[in-house]
Amino acid sequence: MSHSLKQRMRIQMCMSSEAKEQFRTTVGTNIKTTRRTRKISRDALSEAVGVTPAYIGLIERGERGTNCILLYYIAAELGVSTDYLYKGVESLNVNK
Repeated sequence: MSHSLKQRMRIQMCMSSEAKEQFRTTVGTNIKTTRRTRKISRDALSEAVGVTPAYIGLIERGERGTNCILLYYIAAELGVSTDYLYKGVESLNVNK
């Protein structure tokens, strides 16, 4: 797990409830938009990452959060970085 991902997860623990809700909504929207753009069904994504389609729906609507491991698997299956799911843009990887 990358250092920046661990750092963001620690920061999330200290957020207000409104900030956590906004964070979940942003991540969920980015997952849903990316999944639809890549024409991946909710069923296919859920099967690939080992959760139910209903749980993917809850995440996409911002009704449930996700742990960093599941978020990593979702990002990998969608072909994007976790940064993209957090911010909607790819971050520059200075380690390349």
